[in-house]
Amino acid sequence: MDHDKLFTQTPLLKMLIIIVIPGAISMLTSALFDVIDGVLVGNVLGETAFAAINLAMPYVIILFAVGDMIGVGSAIPISIKLGEKDSEAANSIFSYSVALLFSSGLLVGLVMFFITPTLIALQGATGKLAETAIVYLRVYACFIPISSMNFALDNYLKVCGKVKRSMVLNIFMAGAGAVLEAFLLIFLKADVWAAAFAYSFAMVVVAIIGFWPFFQGKMLLKFSRPKPTVALTKQIVMAGMPAFLNNIASRVVAILLNARMLTIGGTQAVSIYGIMVFADTFIMSVLYGIVDSLQPSLGYNWGSKNYKRVFAIGKSLYVLTAVFALLYIAFIGFGYELIVRIFMFNAASEFIVAAQGAFYIMALQWLVRWFVMSTNSFLLACGQSRHAVGLSVAATLVLPLAAIVLLMPFDLLGVWLNPVVSSFVSAGIAAWLLSDFLRKMKSRREQAHGQTKVHKASAVSAVSTTAPDEIAHEVSAKEADMPTSQN
Repeated sequence: MDHDKLFTQTPLLKMLIIIVIPGAISMLTSALFDVIDGVLVGNVLGETAFAAINLAMPYVIILFAVGDMIGVGSAIPISIKLGEKDSEAANSIFSYSVALLFSSGLLVGLVMFFITPTLIALQGATGKLAETAIVYLRVYACFIPISSMNFALDNYLKVCGKVKRSMVLNIFMAGAGAVLEAFLLIFLKADVWAAAFAYSFAMVVVAIIGFWPFFQGKMLLKFSRPKPTVALTKQIVMAGMPAFLNNIASRVVAILLNARMLTIGGTQAVSIYGIMVFADTFIMSVLYGIVDSLQPSLGYNWGSKNYKRVFAIGKSLYVLTAVFALLYIAFIGFGYELIVRIFMFNAASEFIVAAQGAFYIMALQWLVRWFVMSTNSFLLACGQSRHAVGLSVAATLVLPLAAIVLLMPFDLLGVWLNPVVSSFVSAGIAAWLLSDFLRKMKSRREQAHGQTKVHKASAVSAVSTTAPDEIAHEVSAKEADMPTSQN
């Protein structure tokens, strides 16, 4: 279906089915691989290896964060330019962003490879735990220049209206990566390096397959001679900064929490937190799939000044994310033991009891976190990048760091409460930003409506005052042209 027709003319419910379901499935499939990765490592390689990948995972996400930032940051202005019917500018942004993806991935990968031992040591890891984490992280760093392009590829395919293709590629990537990892760990008895290699290799293959139609010129977005400017780079970075901060800041917080948990709770606390993070990956992927899938349509209609459609899509965004978040809370409440057993089948009863309390507390964050995510996405798609960046900084960095300090007297309970307290305060900030934006938009629409009425009234007045003179002029002209009667 043509992207313009899909985004602007397709009935809302039908558009949501076409866009959201494949987008959510696509992200959920990627999350499923992350979970399979944790399950295989935890059950095949043991608790130490599982704790090691949880220590390394924040840095892996930081590696991916740059690609995600450029992907999201370029997709939004691309969508707006397409909505303005400026294909040349859209292609220029697209071409420049792909070059930026590779060069930044190369730089970040090299830096991460060499500083990995220091980063792992800063969390307090030593011996076998540290060695395992270092190997796992370095494998990801080697592949990152190409593998990180998948995050941008997903956005570009959605901009082109190829949501199903994006879904198929993500399913293939997750399936191929899981099969390869299982083969290496179970049948070849490989160590933890195989877990990182399997996913990285699958991502590289999918990146090549996914970008091939773009190189052939068969997609809506086409490669052209890039025109890099400081203003364009700033635009991409600012638009992608909320996604970047969400990834980076949350991982910085996770690193600090890991270090604290190792001190006060040992590997058991790190493992419990890691299991909850893996479980949260599911709901995060569903919600991110929803907001990420709808961003191109929001941006396109915003660029077309179709504000009625923008707000209709925005309402659907909030309803969908709220429903799935509440369902997830219910699932955690009834299925906490199942979740633990998936990752550690032989977990002791003491571990289960400790995990139950932690899960119940941390699940409360989702009562409001969906609202923060939806507001961030909505503001970003509507060109409010500064507000979105501010919300991201507060929600993912400032508030969690403040909570670490304020909740320190509560030991492990303070760790479990951290995301809950941060999310509720963030929701208050999000509500204030959203209400302020909607109030300004309402004022602008009323002013525009009033100006339209004034213009119409002026036009009617002009017609009513000039019409008699024009009619008299026409009658005189006709009389002058008539032949005089003969007596």
